[in-house]
Amino acid sequence: MLNNVTLLAMAAGLIALPSGIVQAQDLKIRVVGQGKVEVAPATTPAPHEVSAPMPDRGGDSQGLDEVQRMLREQQRMEAMLMADGDLSKEDMDKLIQKARERLDRDMQKLEKREQDNARETDPKDKAEEATDIKKDRYRASVRALERDLLYRIDRLRKPGGDQYEANLDNMIDKIKDTFADLQDKLDDDPPATWSTTLDVARKFYNDYLTQVEKWGKDIGIDSTVPNADQRLKQLSDDLINRAKRIRKVGGEKYEDQLDATIDKIRDTFADLREKLEKTPTKGWAEILASGEKFAAQFSADLDKWSKQMGGDESQPSPLEKITELSRDLLERLGALRKAGGDKYEDNLDSLEDKVRDTYADLKDKILNKNKDQWPKILEDAAKFHREYSDQLETWRIKISNNGKVDRTETPEPVPTPGKVDYPEKDLILPDGTHADIVGGIRIARATPVLRKQLGLENGLEVKEITDADGALSRAGIDVYDVILEVNGSKLDTRTALRETMDGIKKGQEYTVVIMRAGKQQTLKATK
Repeated sequence: MLNNVTLLAMAAGLIALPSGIVQAQDLKIRVVGQGKVEVAPATTPAPHEVSAPMPDRGGDSQGLDEVQRMLREQQRMEAMLMADGDLSKEDMDKLIQKARERLDRDMQKLEKREQDNARETDPKDKAEEATDIKKDRYRASVRALERDLLYRIDRLRKPGGDQYEANLDNMIDKIKDTFADLQDKLDDDPPATWSTTLDVARKFYNDYLTQVEKWGKDIGIDSTVPNADQRLKQLSDDLINRAKRIRKVGGEKYEDQLDATIDKIRDTFADLREKLEKTPTKGWAEILASGEKFAAQFSADLDKWSKQMGGDESQPSPLEKITELSRDLLERLGALRKAGGDKYEDNLDSLEDKVRDTYADLKDKILNKNKDQWPKILEDAAKFHREYSDQLETWRIKISNNGKVDRTETPEPVPTPGKVDYPEKDLILPDGTHADIVGGIRIARATPVLRKQLGLENGLEVKEITDADGALSRAGIDVYDVILEVNGSKLDTRTALRETMDGIKKGQEYTVVIMRAGKQQTLKATK
């Protein structure tokens, strides 16, 4: 294949035109029956030959330098030639995005095969694989042309309706038959004819494309771009995704305003898509123009929000960075808790509470401070991460000894003596499920100090609301509540709470007894 660089070089006289190149119009092409292909090339294509005319400078050093320069230029040009069997840049430019992406994936697989084959030591196997890869490059290019036509026709089907359905179906059958025969020719014919077959595929592609574009013009749809409904959906999705990114930057402080913007975007484009269904094809252009106009307005609004927050929506927000540091510590705490068992549970729970409180305070500062103060807050977050990491390392050394739990040493502070009545089970949970989250809330065992202050025998502290639609969240539970009972069962571990909630059937009512602000309350909800 010849790319743009090579063609320009030919025009400048640096590279000679490869001999044996057969143009599509020089081929004797005939379709037999339903797209059956017969090809009789005027000549047999020869492999690429690249040559550069060398200037005659009479052997002087300046002439030698010029020759060497042109040799380097020739080598550079040769390196830029596409692999035999690849579509040219002009061909690629014609492909719609979906077909081009599929071709890119095919090419990546072939490049990986070429890299693997370069390490092959057996000459015979290496040559056979190189031939197979070369043929597969031709096959991928032919397949890309076929896919592009089918994707374009698919975009015309819905707006064309019943009036064009038979024509489009007939065209699809012809395209599939034609390109199936071309693939068969690649399989059956010798390598010297493969480039001719690809030229034939281009010829049929252009012929079919002319008809597809004619139908697209009659229907009022450009086959190279998404149809009206797809375009409206794309505009809506892009705006909503951007609003969500900005919301992460702003955090809770701007959450309500951006949620309202997202709802407005959804409603606006839902109305446009509904209007589209009730409007004849010729009126779609006007609706699309309205969609583009609304998209520009919403985009301008989002620009203002992004500027006001002072964050880069394409980068992780300060809140995300703080969450990442906190998450790392909590995951390591979870691993230590599992290794240490019941003996160290209270100590690690206490440390976990400190970590959560520390990073919750840092998040509050981010939300309430100006952006010029964010770097200092992030520095504090990193400093606390280092300090807590040192403590975790101390606990790891105390708990483990060559990977085994050390029960002979008691770390400081000394755990509360006595038997643990309700040990946690070593649960095997589905991916994405966290052991400390039940029913949409994050919980931990009530600390001995808290129990003593409130006069409790049992209880679970609510640390965070992770899902407002969770079964316990909907019951009205809030952060800092202490869960005492569910349906009359006293609870003292996350395991017990999880098993109790799992035992409640969907649609069944249940009661939750909590301690809030020093007073017991009973909450009711339906699962």
